[in-house]
Amino acid sequence: RLYTDGSCPGNSKVNWKSCPAGWGIAIYTKQENNTERTLKLGFFGPVETKHNAQYFLGAEFGSNNTGELTAICEGLQWLLEQETTTYPAAFYYDSKYAAKTTTGEYKAESNKYLAAKARTLLQQALNKRKIRFEHIKGHSNDKGNDAADELANKGAEGQTCRTSEQWN
Repeated sequence: RLYTDGSCPGNSKVNWKSCPAGWGIAIYTKQENNTERTLKLGFFGPVETKHNAQYFLGAEFGSNNTGELTAICEGLQWLLEQETTTYPAAFYYDSKYAAKTTTGEYKAESNKYLAAKARTLLQQALNKRKIRFEHIKGHSNDKGNDAADELANKGAEGQTCRTSEQWN
């Protein structure tokens, strides 16, 4: 289970100024013979808006929506590059915009390159495993969503953690 979230503390000012935004992913797994899911990894970072930045995915500006969409992209990249099994994966999100943009149900009005990147990554990941998206209500005391929110806030502050070695 990958819980994704975005953060942009100055989101109300996005229309007139560039705002720092972040993304977070809390990855939970279930141990065999155990029904309890435990936090395995957590990744986070800032939304990159500079085209020459190492982790630029296509965001034109920082906003809550670009944080949410970047979190899904980063989760898909993790599945493709670092998670070596082919087990089915589930994304738990509180942003219908980000999930439905990724699946192609919504058409992006802005940040079109970021939206296209999300759709491409999803198609690549679907070639390796089954993936489903599940909506959860944000800020509803869901342990996974709360963890992703906390990580996204770190990303909005400019902190980053993108590998299991950094997590450890």
